[in-house]
Amino acid sequence: MNGKIIVGIVSLVVVSSIITLTSLNSKARTKKQMEDTRKEYPPFNIDKSFSGVVSNVEHPYPDFFRDNPHQAYLLFEGSLKRRVSTSYELHNNETLDSVLRIGDFLFKQSSSDTLFIYRIQNTDTIKFSFELRDDLGYPLKEKSNNTDAH
Repeated sequence: MNGKIIVGIVSLVVVSSIITLTSLNSKARTKKQMEDTRKEYPPFNIDKSFSGVVSNVEHPYPDFFRDNPHQAYLLFEGSLKRRVSTSYELHNNETLDSVLRIGDFLFKQSSSDTLFIYRIQNTDTIKFSFELRDDLGYPLKEKSNNTDAH
């Protein structure tokens, strides 16, 4: 009977070790994918102006990012990529996810933390205003690490 207990304990340790290693490997892979995505889609730089037409709203890893309606990974005409995190819409209290569409024109003035989204609908121009946020959801007040200008 002692032999069966030892075999059972060894089996349990081996299975537990395999599960732990698989979990750690999965977490490391997830972290690497998220880091790569953040490099591929740099944030808006508060010190730079920006304007562009959204050609696609990307979802590079929907399992990781689907729960944040205030963040989007955008492709603009000319294949420029940007990541944007915002507050609620400043006048209607809507989320970025509920407002943003392909074909929208985005504009941000230099030294401003406000992102404007313009949409032409029939003969009207609809304007949405969002406060830019950092990846943790705090107001974007400091210079971004991104030195790209557009």
